[in-house]
Amino acid sequence: MCARQLRVNEVSRFSKQSARLVLEEHSHCEVPAGCGGVVLRWRNPALGMPVVLWLFANGDQQVFIDGMELASGRPILAYGEHVLALRLTNVPRKQGLLMFAAQRSPHPGFVADAVPDPSQFFVSRDDGTWKYAVAPEGDAWRQADFDDSLWQPLAGMSIAEPAKKEYAKKYCYDKLLTIGAGGLGSPLEAPVICIRKKFTLTTEGIH
Repeated sequence: MCARQLRVNEVSRFSKQSARLVLEEHSHCEVPAGCGGVVLRWRNPALGMPVVLWLFANGDQQVFIDGMELASGRPILAYGEHVLALRLTNVPRKQGLLMFAAQRSPHPGFVADAVPDPSQFFVSRDDGTWKYAVAPEGDAWRQADFDDSLWQPLAGMSIAEPAKKEYAKKYCYDKLLTIGAGGLGSPLEAPVICIRKKFTLTTEGIH
């Protein structure tokens, strides 16, 4: 048998190892792989990091990062500065708008009972950095370089706890409380409220 045939048929050719890449395993709960299915994905850790997003918002919502609407709650983001943009519609009156957390996630999945490491999260807080406007025109407000100096900061506001039978909402609500996310809201009542928050992802943490 020639050397080429031996090399092509080596069992090690199929080994799931790489010196430069990370192999992620995702269950059917994370991707549409079908019941019991598993999806494997190679990722280059030098290019970016997965970030898990937790959002509890009243009304309907659209979520954007750097101008792109998200199709996943665990996007891979490049290192550097980003902007989270939220568009909320049909918001109930006299209620807080949202609680939010983003978790730097170098490994797929998480330990449910682990004590959160503050350096791996940024959360919604009444600190003046979460800004909002009522129905701004166009899409420029979704971009990191948009001038939001005229936008108003969201204020701390309690968020009503969902009913126990609303299992998904209740789980998200409880998770955000555990992480330490605070409720934010606006004194204004409007059919469309847009929100911006800048954050930075590094190889060490997220803030």
